[in-house]
Amino acid sequence: MICPDTPGYGGSDGPAAKSDMADLGGAMAEALSDLGYGKGGKGTVDWLGFHTGNFLITEVVAQRPDLVRRLVMPGIPYYPSSEREARRAQFAVPRPYFTDPEFVGKNYKDTVLNATDPLTKERRFAMFISRLQAGPNSWWGFDAVFRYDADPALAHITQSVLCPVLAKETLAEPTRQAAKLMKNATTVELDGLTGSAWQATPEKLVAVIRPFLDKA
Repeated sequence: MICPDTPGYGGSDGPAAKSDMADLGGAMAEALSDLGYGKGGKGTVDWLGFHTGNFLITEVVAQRPDLVRRLVMPGIPYYPSSEREARRAQFAVPRPYFTDPEFVGKNYKDTVLNATDPLTKERRFAMFISRLQAGPNSWWGFDAVFRYDADPALAHITQSVLCPVLAKETLAEPTRQAAKLMKNATTVELDGLTGSAWQATPEKLVAVIRPFLDKA
């Protein structure tokens, strides 16, 4: 199993300037190629993405289809072109780390102390720290997502795709719409699940993902 970072997230250095999805997908394709995957090497990989990770692999397929066998794409941040700019204006904005002395504390209260998800406070705290580690340029990822013309890229995917729909997750309906653009995508509705299911009830996701990936 390989768990790569997006540049600028996790433990990875960030780019010097804002990148678009072609840059980010190209970096991921280069990483997989350097690890020996692709035609003439170890062959293809199966990919599980979530949110930004789904557009990353969409772009990897566009640039290097020989790297990818099957895709699992829950939580696709797909919006039609008429809505993308409004979403970008809403989410792709600098976080006020240096201008609002209450920002970090309020975020801590909302995501750690007062959250209603089933996670432990210790796990919420670890995730809070991870968000801070992305730094003041963390919004660049949102900018790349909402500037991405996903329609032709999704239509270009010919690999088998599984789209688990976490019915109570923010991107449930966008995932359903994105699946319609892909040639070989299958949606599976997972009623009652939110994004916290990855950590609270992972067995419910494994139950639909593993059989799909185990196919020849």
